[in-house]
Amino acid sequence: MYINFIGSDHMAVYYFEYIWTMELLIKILENSSKNRARIIFCLSVLNDLYYFVLDDSDKFSKDEYWSEFRKVKKLLYPYSDKFYDGLLEKNVGNCC
Repeated sequence: MYINFIGSDHMAVYYFEYIWTMELLIKILENSSKNRARIIFCLSVLNDLYYFVLDDSDKFSKDEYWSEFRKVKKLLYPYSDKFYDGLLEKNVGNCC
């Protein structure tokens, strides 16, 4: 439901006006050492969003679009598949 609120899971896009919620998920994750379900939710969503694209390309110039796209990719890169298993072990393994 969260992904469909900030974008479209079917089209694998997110909307620019909801990028701030990704930073909020990261903060929630950082403060969720005692809540296994919350950790798994945050990590899974952030991982999925790394592979999505910014949908609002018509609201920006080409340069602005790619600049915003790169910022989000950089923000979400630590949650990509390259790190996901280690993050899950680290966060869920230390939980509870």
